[in-house]
Amino acid sequence: MLPAACPAHDAPPPPPPPAAGTVSGVQQSLCSLLEVAMFGLVTVLHRPEQFHWLLLASVVVVTIAAVVYLAYALRPDQRYQLIQQAAEGGP
Repeated sequence: MLPAACPAHDAPPPPPPPAAGTVSGVQQSLCSLLEVAMFGLVTVLHRPEQFHWLLLASVVVVTIAAVVYLAYALRPDQRYQLIQQAAEGGP
């Protein structure tokens, strides 16, 4: 099962088979790297008065992820595919 910070079930549909392994590998690598960074931050910023820094880091990372996905989803070639999948009742 994937960690909660990396919800693959909400990800866009997989690309064609030749690139599927590469995309999946990069996604898993980024998830693992960010999970290690999270543990490092929690280890360093463990006092309750430092919690706001962890909160800020979380908000920044989630915002960056949303902007990157929005940029991907609004590309003309992807927009048509996403609209077509929604109309068909797909993922």
